[in-house]
Amino acid sequence: MSSEWIPEDLRPRARSLSDDVGVDEFAWDRSTALELVTRLAGAGVSILGGDVYVEEAGRIRPTYANWACERTPNEELSAFTERSTAEAKRYLESYMEAPGQQTFYVFVVSTEQTAGM
Repeated sequence: MSSEWIPEDLRPRARSLSDDVGVDEFAWDRSTALELVTRLAGAGVSILGGDVYVEEAGRIRPTYANWACERTPNEELSAFTERSTAEAKRYLESYMEAPGQQTFYVFVVSTEQTAGM
């Protein structure tokens, strides 16, 4: 996935999944993920969903926990962007992270007019 949507100053805080999981994605700890959600909302980027990963023995692995947000019929893109970022924030804030285990979040995003359709 293209990383153009990632704010330049947050890129150093990203964890690449390419070595551990074999996908061209970036993961974030909760505090950075929440900051990213706020920044994406302000930039008009819709969050279509995301996945949760954990670090074990220095490697990232999927938990298979995830969330998704679909655009409703006739929903304006701006309304969908607002709702999708609010849902992402709710999910991140409510996800029960295991004590002593580093948890990471990956976003599926879109800047297209057809986002979530």
